[in-house]
Amino acid sequence: MVDSSQKMNYSKYTIVSILFISCINSNNNDNSRDLYESLIYSQFNLPDSVEVLSTNNIDYTDIIDTDYKIATYIDGDCFSCIFEIESWGEIVDVISEVDHISLLIYVYAQDIERFMQFYYPSIQSDHPIIIDYDNRYILNNGLDSVTNRNFLTFLLNSDNEIIRIGNPTLNENIRDFYLQTIEEL
Repeated sequence: MVDSSQKMNYSKYTIVSILFISCINSNNNDNSRDLYESLIYSQFNLPDSVEVLSTNNIDYTDIIDTDYKIATYIDGDCFSCIFEIESWGEIVDVISEVDHISLLIYVYAQDIERFMQFYYPSIQSDHPIIIDYDNRYILNNGLDSVTNRNFLTFLLNSDNEIIRIGNPTLNENIRDFYLQTIEEL
């Protein structure tokens, strides 16, 4: 039997999910609802052949082996997309206070040498960047036809199940939703 607190949580998350779909549908993407429904609560496959770029010696297994993680994809060939990394500052500040959550910023570039020579040195962030040489973030998860960048960022649980979808750096409502969810973890 469902008690009143469970009904309240279910109602709250249903309302927030509807609001999220409204936010992403503002991009006029007819497939947004179907894509959201196909992704939410599905298993996400993190890439395994990666390189972590960091000022500290950070091991990839250490940052993916957390109770919760935010995984996001950055197109390393897109100059404006790369500087999106800097807008993760507020989220990084919040999650740095929570010891069981990590931020995974995956970058794929067709021309990795160009990225490393021209773009990477100009990124103003101390957060580790994960180079996904084979674009496995996209390919392992069937995201190769996704054009809406909101569908390339996920909050994952310890089993890598997608529990939230959306890029909090692109939409204030999604940012608030992520921050609220993180505070409740």
